[in-house]
Amino acid sequence: MSATHAADTADAILDHFRAFMRQAALWQEPDILGVDVTMSQTKCLFVTALHPGISMSVLAAQLHVGPPAASGLVDRLVEHGYVVRQEDPSDRRQQLVSLTDAGREVIDRFRQFSADRFEGLLDGLSASELEALLVGMAALERQASRANADDAARAHERTPA
Repeated sequence: MSATHAADTADAILDHFRAFMRQAALWQEPDILGVDVTMSQTKCLFVTALHPGISMSVLAAQLHVGPPAASGLVDRLVEHGYVVRQEDPSDRRQQLVSLTDAGREVIDRFRQFSADRFEGLLDGLSASELEALLVGMAALERQASRANADDAARAHERTPA
């Protein structure tokens, strides 16, 4: 495959991906609107789900907000019963944030709805389409894993010892 053909193919894949993501967003609309948190609070929930026991300072950095704004988001989520805040045993000045069972249920609801819908889409594909998708998804997962490992290595290099 020539470089030009590969670039055109990659562009076509990205176009299809964007269209797919627009369709997928419509699936989640009822779930997103049914949750009693703001979009900023939802972002906070997702970051906390990815990083259990995250410190307030790291959470603020991940959300690209200042510590007071992150604290306000966490306060509202504590009021809803979706997260807990606890003292860091190694540094009592730091607060750690983790999801509660209710917070995990909110995150799981988003994920499960999408997974169920995606599974339904797979049921409509032919055997050859499923095989091709399997190869493509495995390749994407491999690339994502490499990118995440590279990102983690770069973050570790930037962290002072």
